[in-house]
Amino acid sequence: MKQTQTVLAWAFAFMLLFSFKSFGQATVNVRVLSVEVTGNVDCDGFLLGNSDFVWEFVATDNTLGYSNNNPVLFGLLGDFNYYYQNNNNGPYVVNAPAAGFSPNSGLYFSHDYVCAADVPTQITIDWRAYENDEATNYSLLGLFTDGETANQSVTMAVPATP
Repeated sequence: MKQTQTVLAWAFAFMLLFSFKSFGQATVNVRVLSVEVTGNVDCDGFLLGNSDFVWEFVATDNTLGYSNNNPVLFGLLGDFNYYYQNNNNGPYVVNAPAAGFSPNSGLYFSHDYVCAADVPTQITIDWRAYENDEATNYSLLGLFTDGETANQSVTMAVPATP
């Protein structure tokens, strides 16, 4: 009898776990596929070293306000993920996954939405790029940066399920 109760308890737990997973509405993922420097640009000047380019990126949904997973704190865009490459004037293209991406996979936004009303219809992506001369791999205060882009923002529709 005790063994039957244990088996039934595990079967019930499995069904409960399965039912929680089976009612999920959507998972939304946003990843950086690549970054590119199109020319040879030495922002530091002759004999002062090569450029240290950085891209910062943030994604935010339009329903619950979810944002990046495991962002770094502070910086020019606030809490963000990034890519950096030190001591390289370009040109180059780097595809994720690769070292220098935070996280290395390039996947910086991944959220599950259980309620149908919470599934976003759009994601706003903010990004900026610059040449960084601060001691860290990205700028904390924007004091020693060159060649900055203005903050860029684009809103992208989340594809509906078929």
